[in-house]
Amino acid sequence: MPKSKTGMRQTTLRASAAGVWQNCAGSITIEDRGNFMDSRSEASFGDLVHKCGEVILTSTGISMSEPNAFFEYIAKHDDFTHDECLRIHQNIEEVWSMVKSYVSAIEAAKYTLELQGYKVQMIVEKRLRFDMAKYTLAGTPDCILVATGKQLVPVVQVFDLKTGYIEVEASESAQLKVYLSLVLNSIGKRVSGAQLIATIVQPSLGVVDNAFYESVLTPQEILEDARAAMSKTDVNDNQFKTGKQCTYCNLNDICPTFAKRLQRYLKPKWHDQTLYRPAIWAELLQFAKPMIKMLEQAQSSALAALKLGVAIPGWELGQRSANRSWVKGQTPATLMKLLKLTKADVFKTSLLNPKGIEEHLKAQEKELMAPFKKRKRLTPVQEKAKAKAQKTIDKQWQAFADLVYSANYQILKRSVE
Repeated sequence: MPKSKTGMRQTTLRASAAGVWQNCAGSITIEDRGNFMDSRSEASFGDLVHKCGEVILTSTGISMSEPNAFFEYIAKHDDFTHDECLRIHQNIEEVWSMVKSYVSAIEAAKYTLELQGYKVQMIVEKRLRFDMAKYTLAGTPDCILVATGKQLVPVVQVFDLKTGYIEVEASESAQLKVYLSLVLNSIGKRVSGAQLIATIVQPSLGVVDNAFYESVLTPQEILEDARAAMSKTDVNDNQFKTGKQCTYCNLNDICPTFAKRLQRYLKPKWHDQTLYRPAIWAELLQFAKPMIKMLEQAQSSALAALKLGVAIPGWELGQRSANRSWVKGQTPATLMKLLKLTKADVFKTSLLNPKGIEEHLKAQEKELMAPFKKRKRLTPVQEKAKAKAQKTIDKQWQAFADLVYSANYQILKRSVE
């Protein structure tokens, strides 16, 4: 838990989680008592897309016309580690498409304001905060456009990039309202009476959604509302509220109310009490995503703990024969030569796995043998060509078989009592 300059412990309310703590005062109580911990150990896919967007927006002369040029620039940039570049390359088409859509939406908005006579300042990934007593309201908007001009009403537009596939409406985003509040607190004198625009860009859905406001609450008013709600809530009571905010809450693994709701669906006869009762399906589906997310995280953490030697009563490490993988020492160049792949093929499919190679070989076999299947009788020349094609196919399949092997993976399993 961070501390202020006076040594007082600070509770930071993040704008990105505003949808949670504005709907569940108990989440503020948990964070206030220092029980919150962000368990992510590495950047998510969304983080990498945001990082790429920031780099492109703050650079000049970068071609976004095709993925190759985009990735070459990213790979040479000092802000990206080798592992991050590898993950971007694995998903290059998707990353490039999302970043291009995001940047285009911002450039289009900026250009439209400039055509109207505005002078536009673009601010990218700027950390904003407001302190009051032991509470801090903080956030980092993805992009801010501040437009001013003589005899023109100022415009402040805040952008938020969403990489998921669940549509989020700008008018319902508590996060964007907090961003606007923090922006006005930071530069309010320059944009008094400004038109406020909150914009969500969702490239995966092809959506750019705007919400317009004449005013928003000040950071002080937001913190006062949160503090008032928190003062009525005890960490041990039933004031915690479950709802759609649980999907994005980082605290549901230690939330007492969420735990009770989870247990409700895990009774001995849970399948009879839930799966065959349509009346409660709507409620069940609402909690399905956060439940799955929490249980997967628990399983992953337990497996990692067992590997480190931590004892978990009733559980132990087991072995499973699982997927095939490449033999050690096989270079990409040799693999490409054996399977007659071009650099374009590798680039399009990113890092190839056994399943991908198998599908590639089946398609190639079908293509090579197609001319001979249409004919009832083959001439000697055609028979020779068919035999040659079959030999090529057999050679490739043999090369593929030599590259894969059965591997053992460690899993969680019940220990023998």
